[in-house]
Amino acid sequence: MLLGNFTSFAVGLMLVLLADATQSRPSYEVPIAHTQVERLETIVTEHYERTKGIPRTWDEMLGPIAKGTDLENVTEPLEDPWGTVYRILGEAGPQSIEVVSAGPDRKSDTEDDISSRGPRNP
Repeated sequence: MLLGNFTSFAVGLMLVLLADATQSRPSYEVPIAHTQVERLETIVTEHYERTKGIPRTWDEMLGPIAKGTDLENVTEPLEDPWGTVYRILGEAGPQSIEVVSAGPDRKSDTEDDISSRGPRNP
């Protein structure tokens, strides 16, 4: 009986350690998201230069206004590697534009968010 309890404990401990190791390990999606937010910030800035407005949604950048841009053939919302739509932030002028991924946890304004402006402090 003692051996059975020890085996159960050891298996349980291994599962906890494995689960913790997989969550703390950076995934291949993170560098992809970094590249995408930087490229999308450039596209939003180009949109601003053409329209003198910062879009609040990706829909505002699609359709006829996207003709001749990288978004010309895009018909769906732009999603990060985890399936969450990228957010466009900014108040006034191209210097305030920021594109943000909710990151692996799929929740906005948390520590793992990925921004075109570098680390975020939620």
